[in-house]
Amino acid sequence: MKFDIPILLLTYKKPTALKVLKAILKVHPTKIYIASNHWKNEEEKPRIQQLRKQLQEIINELGGG
Repeated sequence: MKFDIPILLLTYKKPTALKVLKAILKVHPTKIYIASNHWKNEEEKPRIQQLRKQLQEIINELGGG
């Protein structure tokens, strides 16, 4: 069974976004959009880039991206 309503996942710098994405993928959405804010300062940059990389890896594993 597919979830036919598009889903928008908003992320910033919290690693909980990975858990949320995995939970969303369990309902097999037909479309999922992921938006990530830009870092506010150079101190946040590595955390946000790492989170984006991890999200992309999950998407790539599913054949998306």
